[in-house]
Amino acid sequence: MKVVLDVGWRSLHHYDEELCGDRVMLRRDEGTFMGVLADGMGSGVKANIMSTMTGTILSTMLAGGADVETAVDTVVKTLPICSERGISYCTFSVVKIEPDGKAVFVEYDNPITWFVRGGQASQLDYKRLIMSDKIIREASEQLIPGDLIVVTSDGAVNAAADNVFSFDWTWESLAKWLEENASYYPTSQMLAYALTEKINDLYFGQPADDTTAMVIKVMKDTPVSLIFGPAEDKEKDREMVKAFMADPGIKIVCGGTTAQMVGRITGQEVIPLDMDDDGMGIPPISFMDGVDLVTEGVVTMAKTLEIVRDYFENGPFKEDFSVLDMENGAAFIAKQLIEDCTELKIYLGKALNPAYKDDNKLGVSVKSAIVNELKEILTAHGRYVDIVYY
Repeated sequence: MKVVLDVGWRSLHHYDEELCGDRVMLRRDEGTFMGVLADGMGSGVKANIMSTMTGTILSTMLAGGADVETAVDTVVKTLPICSERGISYCTFSVVKIEPDGKAVFVEYDNPITWFVRGGQASQLDYKRLIMSDKIIREASEQLIPGDLIVVTSDGAVNAAADNVFSFDWTWESLAKWLEENASYYPTSQMLAYALTEKINDLYFGQPADDTTAMVIKVMKDTPVSLIFGPAEDKEKDREMVKAFMADPGIKIVCGGTTAQMVGRITGQEVIPLDMDDDGMGIPPISFMDGVDLVTEGVVTMAKTLEIVRDYFENGPFKEDFSVLDMENGAAFIAKQLIEDCTELKIYLGKALNPAYKDDNKLGVSVKSAIVNELKEILTAHGRYVDIVYY
């Protein structure tokens, strides 16, 4: 079974710097995930350059097939040494996860990773390696659905105001916070935001060190099927609906004509729901036995795509995720795709829509453009997406 990973991150800048000295780099190659969190010494431009260089070397070499030890050794030998402190200009953490869930963790002078399973936070079983006179921590773990991994830079521990370390906020304090709070946040991005906000509060809104949290959740298997438009050949409507209804998991019907087709073939009535306008201009949803959600078509799906795109592209910089909790069809679909969906199957009907009087093919091309971009975004973030055309 292939694992599906939900990944999020967020950084806090040192309060008097414009650039962050931490750097997060994420890659997905043929199902293998790699996350690097590099922390340049100090803050500002020099720290940013060092963390960027470190993250680039590690992610490039590992993606190119180098083993972890070789990549880490290259970085350790490449980084300059601070003449005043006698230490490297950058620390780092690497998480590499294979499609089957086998994970490798490699850390140099960053805080020890928080590993949460069954609601309990613990440390991994590390072994210590000596590379170029530096101590490297390495661990491996077979991940299972529900596992949570949190990696931070050192600004996340001992956080306090006025750059005075607090011994009341330690690795164990953060572990307890995760045990008490992680389950309230449905996505890694939301958890990364909440955790860094907690740390920002400890700094009284003026972080005395760059602080970054990279959060990785192993998602629980939740397949979603979505049917969007009748078949190009009306004779295949029944085949299309039967395949859709036979799928496991969540079922979503998009489009008034689509809903009528599904209702006709399944013998179920489409019941419109009376909903207040929430200001987004999204048409109301309907109810039908046997499916989880019935929405309008192109307008709703276009807005769904907009919400999904914004979440994944701007997540690390967002402060407000409330759009996902709005009471409309687009938000309902986007929330399902972002928070729960591990595998999406889209049944896309290519029947011409008579509503497009000037160009009947326009409706088909718009629908295709929407679902193809949706597939591109979700696939780039580890979900499995299949489009079946009828």
